[in-house]
Amino acid sequence: MNHSVLIGVLLLGCGEVQPLATDAEVSSDFDAGGMGDAGSVNCETLAVDLPVSLLGPGASHAPLALVRGTNELEPAEIVSPALLSARVDGDSVVWRRDRFVAVRPGLSRVHLELGACRISSEVEVLSFSPFATEVLDVSTGPGAGHGRDRLPDVVLGPPEGGGAYSGSLHVLSLGVSGSITLGFGALQLYDGPGPDFIVFENAFLVAGGAGVFAEPARVSLVTSDGDEVRFECSELYPYEGCAGVRPVLAHPDNDRAPTDPLEAGGDSFDMEPLATLATAIRLVDIGSSTTTIGANVGFDLDSVALIHAWPREVRSIEPEAPTLMLPVGARMLVPRVTARLASGASLRGLTAHVESEDPSILSVESQIILARAPGSTELSLRAGPHNTVITVEVYDP
Repeated sequence: MNHSVLIGVLLLGCGEVQPLATDAEVSSDFDAGGMGDAGSVNCETLAVDLPVSLLGPGASHAPLALVRGTNELEPAEIVSPALLSARVDGDSVVWRRDRFVAVRPGLSRVHLELGACRISSEVEVLSFSPFATEVLDVSTGPGAGHGRDRLPDVVLGPPEGGGAYSGSLHVLSLGVSGSITLGFGALQLYDGPGPDFIVFENAFLVAGGAGVFAEPARVSLVTSDGDEVRFECSELYPYEGCAGVRPVLAHPDNDRAPTDPLEAGGDSFDMEPLATLATAIRLVDIGSSTTTIGANVGFDLDSVALIHAWPREVRSIEPEAPTLMLPVGARMLVPRVTARLASGASLRGLTAHVESEDPSILSVESQIILARAPGSTELSLRAGPHNTVITVEVYDP
């Protein structure tokens, strides 16, 4: 028996669902068995967070898949992207291990499989860079020098980490109390859920457990209004809130995603509550005379990666659907938003802060939304300074 249904609300549950049109299509013959650790799946209850727009080459997306097994008494669960297999029609992205990786600008049709289930959608790659693209200012201090002959390229583009126990030489040494300001060209950072950017230095762990070789820096943001706001940074080990503390693991020669804090290493930062938009990042060596194992010759910058960024001409955000009707007990992936640009173009599949007006009716639990009781409520979604809402009706099935 062949089925083909349009998935719009990324919904799992029982009872009647109000379908909403998107580009994602699910199909199955329902007679193939098993899917490894995830168990057997009813393909009408497979959902993924696609389609999505990626900033440019080097950006990546590890798709979330929400599935229910054949036992209807078991709740729907998010399965690891590593359980998925994928096929790509197009040359803008490739599938590496557990994620789509942007290779060049363009649009690719992608097909995910989980056992007998298959879902098709799109991944768009834009022509921006997910890394800092310009050096706006540099001021060096004592101990500086390494990497100056390779400016600005040495601090632009992806990190070239040396791993947990080795510091990379692909860096610019700022020297004690030195500083650098980096911009993003036509892009700006926006406040999304979780970390918004990653700073890569060349800190490394000392063999034998003697500590970490770290030359920290304070991090500041230049907001869209031109103001500078600074993250708190402790000058005492373990340098809470500073950059230059954690080893860098991502490198172009390995499969670690440089824009994923869980994969890349480095020091990640959440803009909330300092700012909703930022056009530049400033790093200032804290000026400490020693590290945990010896003399400090200043912060060594490798790269800055952008997790949540979009063009400066973004004017609004919209939900995937303005209304939802959910039966009690239904689960769905947290909705994503589309950003609308002044030019009329759009970016799809962006993450946003999500909050339920009435958690007793509809609750937000990590990456899942759960319909708890009959009633009407709203989901508020915010990305950067922009807000939108989804009206939700929860009913008894």
